[in-house]
Amino acid sequence: MLATHGHFDHVGAVGEIQLSINVPLYIFKEDQFLIDRLNETAEYFLGFDPHFIKPKNVKYLKVKKLQVTSFKLQILSSPGHTPGSCCFYFPEENSLFTGDTLFKEGIGRTDLSYSSKDDLKKSLKKIFELPKETIVYSGHGEDTILEDET
Repeated sequence: MLATHGHFDHVGAVGEIQLSINVPLYIFKEDQFLIDRLNETAEYFLGFDPHFIKPKNVKYLKVKKLQVTSFKLQILSSPGHTPGSCCFYFPEENSLFTGDTLFKEGIGRTDLSYSSKDDLKKSLKKIFELPKETIVYSGHGEDTILEDET
């Protein structure tokens, strides 16, 4: 499983999935602290403890190009929303999974203690170097294309 970042609304089901399927969670090391405090963070934002099962098999991503079966994939570091935020770019499909870095008509929040507006600006600059017709699939909301978000 690949995660764009460690927020509970993106990785909350990972531990439960791992009970059925022995598959690791891949995430950037800089977001491990979010995995470590998964339930505490969820309780803070939700007002109750959802009792997530914490992921047991976590492996760390690196910025690189991969080929997984027939898919070619580029892992792009995109810190700002979280220190370990990343995007997954599929060049042959001209598709980008941005998590909470970029949305249709919006960007990820940076008012959290570990977020960084400056890092997010740098990440967005890097993302906007991709082809303008790249389809953007964010972690929330409708899809868009890069050209419409510049």
